[in-house]
Formats: sequence, C-alpha cells, structure tokens
Amino acid sequence: MKFLYTAWFRDTALSEGDNHYEWSACIMINAPTEREAKEWGDYLAMQRVVQSQSIYLFNATLENAGSWPRKKIQNVPKVDYGEQISGLQIGW
Repeated sequence: MKFLYTAWFRDTALSEGDNHYEWSACIMINAPTEREAKEWGDYLAMQRVVQSQSIYLFNATLENAGSWPRKKIQNVPKVDYGEQISGLQIGW
C-alpha cells in the first residue's frame, strides 16, 4: 500500500520568526502495512535529525496516498519500505 508521510521539523538554533525555523517535507512510502510505513518514515526523518544538534522532529503524520488527488502528489519523492534514500532526495 502507498502512504503519504509528512514530517515537521524545527530548528532551535533559529528564532521562531525566522522563515527556516519550521518546515515540513513529504514522502510517499510503499509498505505492506500502515504501521511499517509510519516506522520507516520516522526512521528516515530521524536520519535528518541526527545530522544536527538543533533540529528536531516535532510532528509526523501518515495518510493513505489514495485519499490525495494524483496531481497533488505526483512529484513527491517515493520510497519502498526499507529502502534508503538521502535527505537531499527527500527534500529535508
């Protein structure tokens, strides 16, 4: 099944008024179950977090990709469960 994983990050080294203080990024995860998709998305998001001492993951959501119009998500990076993908490819 395909799921849309959205992660929200914050950079505590920046002030709340800074445009880069908070941001989100989405990836499409193809996984056998919703639980596995969430676990893999969280794992990939944490790979971004461990690269910095000031960035943390403050929220993440998972939705069935079928609930989104194809045009809105056609350019979202795609990954299979267990597949490594770089933060640059994801956009975070």
